[in-house]
Amino acid sequence: MALSSPRRSRVFRVVWHSLRQAALPLVGALAYSVWSYCKTGQLEAAVTKFGGTAFLLMYFQGQFLRSAKQLDDADQFRSLSEKLDNLTGTLRQQVEAQAADGGENAGNQPATTPTIRDPVSRELLGEADAVIQAGNTFAGLLTASVAFDHAVRNAAARVGYPGSTGRNLASLIDFIGSHAGPGIASELHILRDARNRLAHLHGEPPNLSQADRIWNGFRWAVAFLETIGADMPAMTASLTPG
Repeated sequence: MALSSPRRSRVFRVVWHSLRQAALPLVGALAYSVWSYCKTGQLEAAVTKFGGTAFLLMYFQGQFLRSAKQLDDADQFRSLSEKLDNLTGTLRQQVEAQAADGGENAGNQPATTPTIRDPVSRELLGEADAVIQAGNTFAGLLTASVAFDHAVRNAAARVGYPGSTGRNLASLIDFIGSHAGPGIASELHILRDARNRLAHLHGEPPNLSQADRIWNGFRWAVAFLETIGADMPAMTASLTPG
């Protein structure tokens, strides 16, 4: 089966990136093999040493790059999670304002948990909450990120995005922003970044304070996205106060 142009381009990029990463270990292994051959004069032994040396150097290079990536992801994830406090508060305000306009929660105290109407989102967030309460924070946050993904796609479909099921989340959020306002899109992108960071943490859960911020951000974002519908073109304010 022939690859499409974007897929072919991605394959070439992956191959080129792999070759670049392998260059240093291969040069090191080649240099060691040439030195060994010059010293012993045994070609077969030099070739054998080349294979073994290249494998070891690639292994240690991979370990180094993996550790560096994990540390970089953790640092960026920590910085990202700090942005979620204000985001969660403004999402909550928007949801409560929508509920008040609809006559819900009139005269009541501000909600401490969002009301989720979509059955799929509600089930996913319920599972996420149960898993987090059971102590598996990382798996719970991943499940909550799936609920966020589902809510974004539903919201985009309601405001007329064609074929939202197979599109990437960034383009869907941008489309929602074209109807609801760029401020809303930029802040939903924060949660999209959190979702992406979770997928690259290699099973290493964030600390408790970060987990609470992310969990609250996802569930209030899902509730907010449920308010986006046919009337959203008139709603152009950013989620950020002021």
